[in-house]
Amino acid sequence: MKVADLALEEYSTEDEDEAEILAILSDKIPVHDRLEDEYRILDQENLRSRVKELYEEDRYLDAEELMDSYDRFSSLNPEKEIEEIKTKSFRFSFENFIRAVEHAYQEEMSISDLIRYNISSELKSRIDELYDNPEIDDEIAEFIEDVIENWSEKKGRSPLADGYTLNWDVKYLEDREKYNNFARYHAGKNFLEDLFEEMSENEGEEFDFEELIDIFLKHFKNFEPDIMFDDSRLKLIGRNGELSLNFSFATYYSFRPHEEPDEFLLDLANSGYSNEELEQIFEWFANGPHSHIPYISEIAEKVIEIREEQKDSIESAEDRENIDTSIFEFGHRFVELQWGVELRRPLTVDDEVLKWGGVPVEEGKIQELVLDKFLDDELKNLDVEKAKQRVDECLEEGDIETAREINHRVSIYDSTKYVAEIIEDIVLDGVSSPSQVVSLSIPKGVLGLVNLFDLDRDDMIG
Repeated sequence: MKVADLALEEYSTEDEDEAEILAILSDKIPVHDRLEDEYRILDQENLRSRVKELYEEDRYLDAEELMDSYDRFSSLNPEKEIEEIKTKSFRFSFENFIRAVEHAYQEEMSISDLIRYNISSELKSRIDELYDNPEIDDEIAEFIEDVIENWSEKKGRSPLADGYTLNWDVKYLEDREKYNNFARYHAGKNFLEDLFEEMSENEGEEFDFEELIDIFLKHFKNFEPDIMFDDSRLKLIGRNGELSLNFSFATYYSFRPHEEPDEFLLDLANSGYSNEELEQIFEWFANGPHSHIPYISEIAEKVIEIREEQKDSIESAEDRENIDTSIFEFGHRFVELQWGVELRRPLTVDDEVLKWGGVPVEEGKIQELVLDKFLDDELKNLDVEKAKQRVDECLEEGDIETAREINHRVSIYDSTKYVAEIIEDIVLDGVSSPSQVVSLSIPKGVLGLVNLFDLDRDDMIG
């Protein structure tokens, strides 16, 4: 029923704000019926009659409540009541919330500003219903119309330039060893490959850094806290008319050869690099972005010295103790790594199914996206059981090197799958909530009209 056709003597509602605003608009009194747990609108004559009825029914507390309502409401300032600012939380289904975020990006405004704009527009389009109802005071209707206009023009929050952050349950590392294996392989290896390739390109020379990378990785230290992905973000981001869900995290490593200096020097001394190659490598470091570290230029010299003193690999504890590691006394690290990962895919609703990158947001499905990000096709489709069987065969045949290589691939797959499962949990926590809440400041009179006109969530999204 339209508000214009609303007969106030037949009106009732469970919403106090709605009842109070309609009472202000019609110069009547909102009263609460305790038995029915609803509000009604009464003029003074009907209120007196109702009090008498309650006395006849021996409902003295209810009669007292009606009289208290009269005393309180008759002394109120109508304009002040209408303008009073309240904080209201509106709950949206996740699908509607996604639509709201999309529209907010399109209109370059915040979500709360979008909702305020749409509420104002909808109320303005229906405000004539107040004037058309003979029981409503035109002057009060005109005042509340001005309040709606002023509220709609209020300068709000910043647009969603940096995305809308979703929340999820904190994830703790149950298997830190697997996470470290994942991070060391994907973070350290990729970072060092880029670092060394850039150095060799700058020098105009090609160089095989694979063994050097393995040595460096051995001496990387991880500072990741026990909370999984503590520095992670899950955001809804709009770009070029498309809404995406972006998951990002960072893991922290630094190269600390000074913590085990003898091991580091021995690894280099026992490597397959010639003295000349080692000199070239650390000359690049000494002349590059890590030139501020005191010992870099001396590393190759120290390794060559060890090689000259010990023709064979140094293995005994006594021999290690005899290695002069004084160049590391400054205790500096010379390669720091903050490795970030970003997974950004379109977020859509197709036939009421929420999808991320075309994949349903369901258990087991998100893992596929993560594995695609980190693993090549061969490794992603690794048959772990067959690989384990092949390792056993290689060990029986005495082919230790092949067994080690296969086992390494299994280890990388297993640790990456472990991390993929945690990322999936985070995404599911963030987007599988049945609803999202948006809060905004709203005049009490406007909120009353929202309820009176029964605006639905589609009206608020636009």
